[in-house]
Amino acid sequence: MINMVQNAKEQAAALAMAAYQAAVADGTLPQAEVKTAPVEIPKDTAHGDYASSFAMAGAKAMHKAPRAIAQAIVDHMELEGSFFQKVEIAGPGFLNFTLGPKWFGQVLS
Repeated sequence: MINMVQNAKEQAAALAMAAYQAAVADGTLPQAEVKTAPVEIPKDTAHGDYASSFAMAGAKAMHKAPRAIAQAIVDHMELEGSFFQKVEIAGPGFLNFTLGPKWFGQVLS
């Protein structure tokens, strides 16, 4: 049996890291020693289906404000073909992911 909840969490983390790498490649963000921040299911569903503190975790290493990091990540995030239909920035730099039709379709099948 496939764990679609875990798959979505892992994909959200991978999308954030790929967007960070793209932002580094074009010079928007500095190269730094960063680790993928945990992706969690928020208690309040108004905050999306999954949330990541990636930008806040990397702020010290990148010497940038978390919200600026989050914006660069969102600007470089490629959601096409993923489980997510949108990613938004909340508060000081949380990345809030909202599941899309691909994820729900795979759950039903």
